[in-house]
Amino acid sequence: MAVAGLAAAFVSGCVVAIIAIVITAGGHGWTAAMISATAVLTAPAGAAAWSVRHGRHGRTVAAIVTTINAIIDLTLAVLTWREGFAYVANTFEHLAPLIVAWAVLWLSWQAVPLIALMRTAARPSVVASP
Repeated sequence: MAVAGLAAAFVSGCVVAIIAIVITAGGHGWTAAMISATAVLTAPAGAAAWSVRHGRHGRTVAAIVTTINAIIDLTLAVLTWREGFAYVANTFEHLAPLIVAWAVLWLSWQAVPLIALMRTAARPSVVASP
């Protein structure tokens, strides 16, 4: 099951990267979205965080991946702000279904390690008795 999840995450990450290339439109579209091509690495990392969530280092892995995703999201926001929101609006006007698909894939794989982190935080820790 873990291998299938990693494979699905990798394929989804590749799809996000391909859509990001289309969104940038050779430098004439929303170029800030190109940062989302990191999903090729972060989506499988999210799947890995999910698969080890009950393990010894599950909380740590989920926290690291969630932090990396947050940094990438912040970078996307800053780059979009610096580039200007007119590019986003223009790109959305022409490629709305593609951008919606991109956003769903992008955000879904970011939610996976966050949910894993929340579930491990909610679970009481087990202390071994002497």
